[in-house]
Amino acid sequence: MYAANCASCHGPSGGGGVGPSLRESVLSRDALRQITLQGKGAMPGFPKLRGAELEALLNLLESWQP
Repeated sequence: MYAANCASCHGPSGGGGVGPSLRESVLSRDALRQITLQGKGAMPGFPKLRGAELEALLNLLESWQP
């Protein structure tokens, strides 16, 4: 999921690029979920992302947080 939909903007390892670094994020899991599903600013939302795939993405994003 990340490689196919997020890496082009946030970098292959979340370090940033066109989009901000995800490794510097201090957002809560709920905030990460909301932004992922609804989008924010130039980032599109992924409202169809659900279940295990969404949880796996959130786990990855949280693992990168400081």
